[in-house]
Amino acid sequence: KFWDTYYKIRYYKSITKKQTAAEINFVRKFLPIEKYTKILDFVCGFGRHSIILSKLGYKVEGFDIDRKSIKSAKSVAKKYNLKNINLYFKDSTKFNKKNLFDATICLYSSIGFLTSKQNEKTFKNLFTSVKMGGRIILDIMNPDWAKKNLVKYVEKNIIYEQKKYLVKHKRSILKNPTREKNELKFIDIETGSSNNTSYIVYLYTTRDLEKKFNKAGFVIREKYGSYGEKGVCNNNQRIIIIADKVVI
Repeated sequence: KFWDTYYKIRYYKSITKKQTAAEINFVRKFLPIEKYTKILDFVCGFGRHSIILSKLGYKVEGFDIDRKSIKSAKSVAKKYNLKNINLYFKDSTKFNKKNLFDATICLYSSIGFLTSKQNEKTFKNLFTSVKMGGRIILDIMNPDWAKKNLVKYVEKNIIYEQKKYLVKHKRSILKNPTREKNELKFIDIETGSSNNTSYIVYLYTTRDLEKKFNKAGFVIREKYGSYGEKGVCNNNQRIIIIADKVVI
């Protein structure tokens, strides 16, 4: 139940309309609809990018492994009577649509939560999703920023299924390779009972990403440290890559 509780409450609810607008404007800048009509939202969550891009006229596909997020996204698409969007459940390691899309977006650190082998499979599926001449926009956390700015401990009260919980969240950086380790303890405030869980996020440097893109037949066109700042340095929270497929 981790994704239904803490992650969605901590991360999804922290996303502002201003942030989403900045991301959409960035996508529109680098994916003009005249050239990049058919877009894949790779690990789309609850569809905050997919829905808006569909409203703007793009033909959008989006998938995620979280069924509740997909159900929510499909409900919103139905509410707006969107006909040019297809949202579905899928594991990123098993996504197998190849050379099909004009562009693929993978935003807000959607890669890195699996094992090393599974993450590599996910990267492969990301790279093979676009046509020759297609474009990928990838956005992940900058590990250099994380090392300096990581909040190592936080406590947060949440409500899940009408129950109150105290969440104790410990974070640390592991080396070789660089990973963010997260340890969580969920305490039922009423009964005092608790459950523990943990997860690890693999973090990739700009150089790591350059190697992966180049090996997969891509040329990197631009690198950004935020949705408004060109170039990447240690002080940038994000690494945003815009790359074009030149070899299959």
